[in-house]
Amino acid sequence: MTPRIQPLSQLLSTYLPERQLGLLTELSVAGICLDSRQVADGDLFMALAGTQVDGRQFIDDAIAAGAVAVVAQTEEAVPTLEWRNKVAVVGLPSLAQQAGSIVSAFYGNPSHALNIYGVTGTNGKTSCSHYLAQILESLGVRCGVMGTLGLGFIGNLQSSLNTTADLVTTHRFMAELVDAGVLNLSMEASSHGLEQGRTSGVGFTTAIFTNLTRDHLDYHGSMEEYARAKAMLFSTPSLKYAVINEDDRYASLMKTQLRNGVEALGYSLRPGTADIYPRDVQFLAEGIRAILVTPWGEVELNTPLLGAFNLANLIAVIGALGLQGYPLNDLLQAANSLKAVDGRMQRFGGGGRPLVIVDYAHTPDALESLLAAVATHCEGRVTCLFGCGGDRDPGKRPLMLKAALKGAGSVIVTSDNPRSEDPEQIIADVLLGADEAARSRTLSMGDRAAAIAAAVSTASPQDIVVVAGKGHEAYQEIKGVRYPFSDQQQVELALQQWQGAQS
Repeated sequence: MTPRIQPLSQLLSTYLPERQLGLLTELSVAGICLDSRQVADGDLFMALAGTQVDGRQFIDDAIAAGAVAVVAQTEEAVPTLEWRNKVAVVGLPSLAQQAGSIVSAFYGNPSHALNIYGVTGTNGKTSCSHYLAQILESLGVRCGVMGTLGLGFIGNLQSSLNTTADLVTTHRFMAELVDAGVLNLSMEASSHGLEQGRTSGVGFTTAIFTNLTRDHLDYHGSMEEYARAKAMLFSTPSLKYAVINEDDRYASLMKTQLRNGVEALGYSLRPGTADIYPRDVQFLAEGIRAILVTPWGEVELNTPLLGAFNLANLIAVIGALGLQGYPLNDLLQAANSLKAVDGRMQRFGGGGRPLVIVDYAHTPDALESLLAAVATHCEGRVTCLFGCGGDRDPGKRPLMLKAALKGAGSVIVTSDNPRSEDPEQIIADVLLGADEAARSRTLSMGDRAAAIAAAVSTASPQDIVVVAGKGHEAYQEIKGVRYPFSDQQQVELALQQWQGAQS
């Protein structure tokens, strides 16, 4: 990436009075860090009062590591300036709101040069963002990706800690795209990322809302607050287009956030109820076939994707790209060759063996939708295996089992990421969702690998086994340690064992 050295006074010119700016004219910064452990000589350390860790506690550590200046959140009503060991420490009262603009300015305001698609919603963010990038790439248009599976390009992603990366990572990656001549970015915008300001300074062009169902209530407290956080994406000043799921009860909230001049398009799975919708839908073994009705005409859709929710995701993407003028026939041709996203309705086996679906579904609604989708493609029995994460909303645990029992003939409850909690207690919480009549269809096994093997071993070639909850994750988090674990690898091993047992 192009080396960047920026005068500190220029980065802070909007926020400090002339008197204080005059004292900073000799200072230039070569980088910005939010983590004192990553500070290098010449960096500006930005000390934010985070939700879990207060960066202001590490100012001295950052200075010792070579920071040439610090910008910290202050409780004072006006900006402050002090010197520690000859290092400028600037206090800004509204740093949480201003940090994005400061970081963006350091990297040359890269989002101004990008066409950025932001996707928010409980379920479907990753699939939508990846389908969008896949379609653009197939049309010869380079598109970066940022989200749950990492950042980079389709087929070449670097892992990231959060669905929505931190401010510095986000703006640095956008600058790298601009330097490389890439002008499009498909980005997941999580409720945490929006509320915590991790998308601050990002100039979204298009916003997509997929749906809103119960999740993260341990953080947001209520569905109303959760919805409010999601809706922040739709009030972005730079927004030109919005694509909104009319089948979701929070669609109207998203619409109320839109500024005058934003072109909005509604999509639905119900014929005749939105701007873009499917009719004559067929769920086949090889995928989905339908007639897609759009503002730009009617076309036949054929896609290898499975499930109604994936149809909804694809329609949202086609709507977003259609709004930007891409020819409808080109979009539909690209949709014919879409590939499943890692850990999202990902297929294993089949062809004389049980079909196993690995999916990230970890909310009651997502699991119910997943199983309903699988049922449309299944000739035999559906078995669902899932667990619930520790240190997360305990109220959804019994609801997950109710959703599984509704859509599957048999259910295996196992461990997910117990984190600091006792996995057996989590399983006990989940089992509260089964009444006496449903207990006979429910089995609990704490060992996730053994549970996957058991589910596959008892399946026939006509059956489908759904392994839900972890999707792409390559670890299982127990007591603060992430142990290597992959549902995909365990499924492939179980299918090999199944094959061996037949001979």
